[in-house]
Amino acid sequence: MVPLLVARHPVILLQMLGTVLLVRWLCSPATVLRWQWILRIALVFAAIGVAFNALTVRTGNQIAFHVSVLGWNITWNAIVYGLVASLAMITLVLTGITVAAGLDWIELSRVLPRRLAPLAAAGSVAWSFLPGASHALADIREAQAARGHALRGVRDMLPIVVPLLDTSLSRALTMSEALEVRGFGGSATPQSSQKARFPLWSIVLVLGALTATYAISLGDSRFAAVATVVAVVGLVGVLRTPALAPPTTRYREPGQQRADIVVQIASGLALCAFLLLFMRSPVGVAFNPYPDITLDPPDFRYVLVLSLLLVPALYPADRRVP
Repeated sequence: MVPLLVARHPVILLQMLGTVLLVRWLCSPATVLRWQWILRIALVFAAIGVAFNALTVRTGNQIAFHVSVLGWNITWNAIVYGLVASLAMITLVLTGITVAAGLDWIELSRVLPRRLAPLAAAGSVAWSFLPGASHALADIREAQAARGHALRGVRDMLPIVVPLLDTSLSRALTMSEALEVRGFGGSATPQSSQKARFPLWSIVLVLGALTATYAISLGDSRFAAVATVVAVVGLVGVLRTPALAPPTTRYREPGQQRADIVVQIASGLALCAFLLLFMRSPVGVAFNPYPDITLDPPDFRYVLVLSLLLVPALYPADRRVP
């Protein structure tokens, strides 16, 4: 997702979109491959991006048409940049759902450090609520339709939203009671010194990460390097702080296969190489259609580095429906 957040060159975005679609087609189970909604969300994002950018940015030397009522000039420059921004948003969404569909959240929570175990459990519970909420919404709509309720506008959503909220709160309370019974969030030997050190390291981590992101977006390599070191120090401090929760035991320690290691190495190399190139030459992935729409070729090094993200496609999943 990092290249999609900092790069706006159409060639780079199209390369990332092709990579995500190929990996999704080869590595996702057949049960999650649904292409119709991808086309729909692409059309919605394109319409919103073009409309927002065309109405808010009215600069450029290539006028598409003139709105006489408002006295505005809608330019092709704004429309083109809106399409490019929509392409980046679509690829971001596809990346997120592809990763979410391929991850084993239980195994992921087991390999995380003990300090992050409560966060992992809370995240897995939150993600597990999404399919339940979707099924509950479908059941409530069918039940209301059987009672003669017709959904014609926003006001007709009240008989659906209220039962959905009630069902979601009931499931959340039940889940919280089950977690409390199992000792989730409990502390065997709380220590005030550890409680005081953990927020301090967390603040250092968050400030360093945010500052490094801002410096990278500006292309300031020295400041970004210093902020990255601060963030790494904060992360090490957070992970080395002893956990307050009692230790957990496992019947089976999770292991990594060869494909896992290869994908991790390729992704790490792609990320580090892309950030180094971006800090040295951010113009290679920039695109600015103002005041004239000109598309310069991207830096070939970026294309070569981002090709490492195709490594997951070398390990396709069994996509046969059982």
